[in-house]
Amino acid sequence: MSHDVFISYAHIDNESLEEGEKGWVDKFHYALEIRLKQLLHKQAHIWRDPELEGNRIFDETLTNRIHTTPVLLSIFSPNYFQSDWCQRELNQFLQQAPLDGAGRIGELAKVFKVIKTPVSRETHPETLQKLLGYEFFEMESSSNRHREYSQDKREDSSLKYWTKLEDLAQDICKVLTMMEEGTSVPVEDHTKKLVFLAETTSDRRDDRDNVLRELEGQGYAVLPKHPLPIEGPQLRDHIQGIVDQACLSVHLIGERFGMVPEGESKSVIEIQQEEVMKSSQQPHRPCLVWLPPKLTIEEERQTEFLQTLRQTETAGTQLELLEAPLEEFKTHLLDRLKQQQAEKEKAINSQETEISEESSVLTIYLVCDPRDREAVEPIQAHLIDQGFEVNLSATEEDGVNVREWHQDNLCICDASLIFYGVTTQWWLKSQLMELKKALGLGRTKPYVAKAIYVSSPVTPEKERFRTNDALVLRNGQGFNPEILQPFIQKLRDHPVPPPL
Repeated sequence: MSHDVFISYAHIDNESLEEGEKGWVDKFHYALEIRLKQLLHKQAHIWRDPELEGNRIFDETLTNRIHTTPVLLSIFSPNYFQSDWCQRELNQFLQQAPLDGAGRIGELAKVFKVIKTPVSRETHPETLQKLLGYEFFEMESSSNRHREYSQDKREDSSLKYWTKLEDLAQDICKVLTMMEEGTSVPVEDHTKKLVFLAETTSDRRDDRDNVLRELEGQGYAVLPKHPLPIEGPQLRDHIQGIVDQACLSVHLIGERFGMVPEGESKSVIEIQQEEVMKSSQQPHRPCLVWLPPKLTIEEERQTEFLQTLRQTETAGTQLELLEAPLEEFKTHLLDRLKQQQAEKEKAINSQETEISEESSVLTIYLVCDPRDREAVEPIQAHLIDQGFEVNLSATEEDGVNVREWHQDNLCICDASLIFYGVTTQWWLKSQLMELKKALGLGRTKPYVAKAIYVSSPVTPEKERFRTNDALVLRNGQGFNPEILQPFIQKLRDHPVPPPL
C-alpha cells in the first residue's frame, strides 16, 4: 500500500509519562490522519516506524518508504537532532527530493517541520531554515520556559493544539491535492492584495496566526513567506524588499522586547516597525499597530519602544495605533483594507475618464513570462506601428512594483494580449483567470478584445489548447504580423466601450 505522509520522529518523544497512555506522537498521528481523510474526502495513509531498533539495517527498513512517500513530516526536538536515525531519514528524503527541485511544488515544500520542543533555527539543516514550521509549544513570559501544546481539553493549550493541527492538515492537503492533479507549478495570483504581517514575539504568536488566517480567508496574500534573516543589515534589506510590495502593514505588539539581531541594538519588532515607516511615507500604505488592552510591560526597552510608537502616531504619519480586543482590531483592519480598495477604484475611474477625454488611442496590455521578453518585442513594435499604445507586463528588474503595475493595467487597458511561449498552460490559465478578476479590482468596462498568441516552442499541450475566453492566434517559428490581424481588426471594429 502506498502512503501519503512519512512521519520522522525521535522515539523518545513518543514515550508517555503515564503508564498505559498513548504518547504525543501516537495521538498526533491519529488526529492528523483523521483530519486529512476529512479534507481529502478519502482515506489518508500516514506511515511511521513504531519499532525501530538499533540493530536493524536502515536501507532494508526505510529506504523504500522514503522513496515512495510524497510528503515528509519531521517532528523537530532536541532529541530529533541527537538521533542518527532521524537525521538519516531526513537527509535521504532531501537527497531524493531536494527543496530546489523535486522537493517543491512551486513555492510549497514537500517537507513539513512540526516543532514539538524549541530548537534554534541554526540547528535545522540549512535547506530547511527558511521553512516557517508549525510550533506546538509556547513560551511562558514569567519563567521563559516552554509548554508543549496538548490535545487534552482540560489543558489551556488544547485550543492552540487543534488550531495548529488544522493549519498543518490544510497545508499538507494542498500539497497532496496539487500533486494528484499534476499541478507541478502553481502560479502566484497577482490579483491578490499583499499585506505585510510583521513577525511577533512569542507572546503574540497565536494572535498573529489568528490574523493570518483571517487575512488569507478574506483573499489576501500575506508576507513574509519565509523566516526573517537574523543579521541586522540583511534583515533591514529583506524587510524593505517585501514591504514595498504590500498595500498595508500590520504589527502586533506584546509585552516582550524580543530578539536583537546580530549587529543591532534594536529588536526585530522595532526594526520591522522602523523599516516599514521609512516606506510608509507614501499615503497609500498605512501601518496598523495593535496593542492588547491593559498590556503589562516590565522591560524598560519595550516601554521606551511603545512611547516611540505613540509619539510617531501623533506626528501626522501613516501609523494607526489601536488598543482594543483582537476581534475589534481585525474588524478595523478589514475595514481599512476595503476603504483602501474603494479609494483605488475611485482613482482608477478618474484616471480612465481622463484617458478617454484626452485620447482615443486604444491601450493593449501585453502579458508575457519574463523569459519571453525578447520574443514579444516584434509584436509590441508592430502593434505600436498600427496606432495602438502597448503596456508590457513588468519584471522585478524594471524597478516598479510588479503587482501594482499588473493590477493597474488589468483595470485600465482596453485590450489584453497574452503571449504563450516558454511557460506552461497553468501559467496561461492563471492569466485568463486574472482577466476575469479585473472587475473585482475596480475595472469599469469590458475588454474590447482578448487574445492569446501561441508561439514556439511547439508542444502537444499547445496543440491541444482551446478556449472560448479569448481569440487564439497560432504562430510557428519567427514573427508573422498576419497572425495578429484578427486581433487588430477586432480592435478597429469596436470603439472604446462606455463604462459598465
